[in-house]
Amino acid sequence: VMAGATAAVHQKQLSTLMMMILDGDSPDDSSSSETATTADSTIYDSDEENSEEMQQDGQKDKEDMDDNREAEGNKKRTLSNENSESSSPQKRQRPLFDHKRVRSQLLTDYLGDNPVYPEHYFQRRYGVSLDRFKHMVKEVAKQNHPFYKVEEERHENEPCIEAKLMIALGALVSGSPPDGYVDYFQMSDEMAKECCEMFDCILNHVFASEYLKTPLQT
Repeated sequence: VMAGATAAVHQKQLSTLMMMILDGDSPDDSSSSETATTADSTIYDSDEENSEEMQQDGQKDKEDMDDNREAEGNKKRTLSNENSESSSPQKRQRPLFDHKRVRSQLLTDYLGDNPVYPEHYFQRRYGVSLDRFKHMVKEVAKQNHPFYKVEEERHENEPCIEAKLMIALGALVSGSPPDGYVDYFQMSDEMAKECCEMFDCILNHVFASEYLKTPLQT
C-alpha cells in the first residue's frame, strides 16, 4: 500500500512537471520576469534621457547657427553701408584762402618799395607798367564799386583790389584761363572768372572817356 501511494505521488509530481515544461514555465519564471521588466524600464528611461539630451543639443546648435547667421548679416550690412558712404559723392568743402598773405606777397614781389622782381618783369607779365597799374588801382578805388570796395578789416576774408585787377590782367595778356592763377592769388575759380568780368566793366566805366573818344573830324 505504501509503495502504491508513493508511486502515485511521484506520478502526480511528474505530470505537474511535464505540464510546466510544456507551458514554458519554470520555477524561476516569476523572478526572471521581474528582472526583465526592470531592465526594460531602465532601458526606456535611458532612451528618454538620451532623447532629451539630443533635443537640447539640437536646440543649442540651432541657436548657435541663428546667432552666427545674424552676426554675418550685420557684418554684411555694415560693409554695405560703408561702401555706399564711400562711393556716394562727398559734399565739396570750400578751401580756406589766405588773402592777407597774398596782399603781403604782392607788396613783396611787385608793389612794395623794394620789390623782389624788377619793374620790366611786371610789365612783361601783366601788360602795363607798374606806375600805370598803380594809377589804375587808385582810379578804380575812387569809384566805390561794391566788388572792389574792400575794407581793411575784410582783407582776411576777401581778395584785395590789387589781386582782383592783376589776375584779370594776367589772363588777358597770356590768353590763358584765369583759373591758372588762382593758386598765387588764393581765390576760387568762380572768383577768378568774376574778376575778369568785372575788370571789363570797371575799365570801360573809368577809362572810356579818356581812351574811347570819337575821332576828330577834319
